[in-house]
Amino acid sequence: MKMRISPVKPRSYYNHYSNSDSQGALICQSENWPLKQSQEVCFSSGYFVDPFSPFGFTKAKSRKLDDKPVNCEVPDGAKHTSAYSDRISQWDYDRYKRANKIAGTGCQGWSQNLPLLDEKTLKEFAAVALNLEDKKIWAVRATHYYNTSTGYSCPVIEAIYLDE
Repeated sequence: MKMRISPVKPRSYYNHYSNSDSQGALICQSENWPLKQSQEVCFSSGYFVDPFSPFGFTKAKSRKLDDKPVNCEVPDGAKHTSAYSDRISQWDYDRYKRANKIAGTGCQGWSQNLPLLDEKTLKEFAAVALNLEDKKIWAVRATHYYNTSTGYSCPVIEAIYLDE
């Protein structure tokens, strides 16, 4: 089955309102996320860490977000959902606290802690955060955003899941 998924910017070296390159940048994604994007960190200068370069880095071609959705293969019957962290905390604060416990921090630290989670724990985190504990989580992606009014970190958690 095909599902339309929007690409995000490459990972940023620093997820913070003072770094505009972090707005819409990948935090992490499960190995089977259907839209494969580099999880290499891109610095605001436009350079990526590159172990194959004699200089240890290479220039990025573009930091622009191409937000045109792409058709990706997912299991038949799969569904997609997402939510900003501030919405999750407002909808059900106890669920939000349980998600934070899995992540090891509050949403302000998700961009640092989520990439450290193993695949199983990342899916467990998404299931709790998105109220999908009775569903089979197939894939997860976390993207960094910040509230342009307050500057607070406001990551988006996405899951592709199947009804069991």
